[in-house]
Amino acid sequence: MIKVAMGKKTLVILATVLTFLGLLQLPKSASAHILATDGNMEVTLHIRPDDDPVAGEPQILVFLYYDSLDVFNAQQCSCVVTIQKNGQTLDHQTSTAPTAYFGQLPYTFKSQGVYNVYLSGTPIAGASFQPFKVSYYFRVTGNGSPSQPNRISQQKGSSGSNQALIVVGAVAAVGLVMAGAVFYNNIKEGRKR
Repeated sequence: MIKVAMGKKTLVILATVLTFLGLLQLPKSASAHILATDGNMEVTLHIRPDDDPVAGEPQILVFLYYDSLDVFNAQQCSCVVTIQKNGQTLDHQTSTAPTAYFGQLPYTFKSQGVYNVYLSGTPIAGASFQPFKVSYYFRVTGNGSPSQPNRISQQKGSSGSNQALIVVGAVAAVGLVMAGAVFYNNIKEGRKR
């Protein structure tokens, strides 16, 4: 058995703090912010106005770009957005780029259901970034009810929130194991008396 040089109260306090910190980091709610990566490019899709796409209402798809090599400029990118539903292409157009770090595309989803949005970026003359492709899947509702989160997933890349959940889970697990060890030791010592 591993001997711990800390007092029982210290272990209980440490376990409680670690568990509490882990629980604070759990996601509060789902949103339509979806992160996808391809190589050094990270692209977050945000759907305006409320991150809750509703069929029949105008939306703006906003793409926030981050390039770990710091060579990407949205104004030097042919960033093409393809929107599909049930495998059928509904729209295919280039997003506008008001700044170097984000692009946007107005769109009205005609009906409820799961939509696929594909974004491919290729450099135009003079740009030096690597071409990239990312994709997103999300649900469009008919009523914008926040009780039904619309986010489903991203196809390519990994979400930073998945990595954060792993860390949070590990911290919470360590806290619970420590609390369990203290509880077990208290029971064991109680039997000796």
